[in-house]
Amino acid sequence: MPDNPSSTLDATLGVNIEDDDLLTVDEARFHPALRRAKDKPASRAKLYRLFDRGVRGVVLPSIRTPSGLRTSKQGIVAFIEALNNANPGARCTTTTTKRRAQHTVDAALDAEGIC
Repeated sequence: MPDNPSSTLDATLGVNIEDDDLLTVDEARFHPALRRAKDKPASRAKLYRLFDRGVRGVVLPSIRTPSGLRTSKQGIVAFIEALNNANPGARCTTTTTKRRAQHTVDAALDAEGIC
């Protein structure tokens, strides 16, 4: 058993609140790895999207604190490294994709006389 049980919890969240350099959403917008073209800061919506859905199955590590969501410099670096090692064929499942899959299953069941 680890000496500090909270360290395993922090590791699963992707942000170690004791050792990482925590950033607010507004501070993270200005991180060089997340900036837009022409050196503009990333939008808040983009950061929340990275926290929630991510890109190609890779999610930006974050932690909820009493003063709001936080990420860390180390988390951003890990996110970029994971993106570069991610499966290029991985895609986000959309509503349309789910609907098509359901129609395929329904058609197969109808063909078998089930339902």
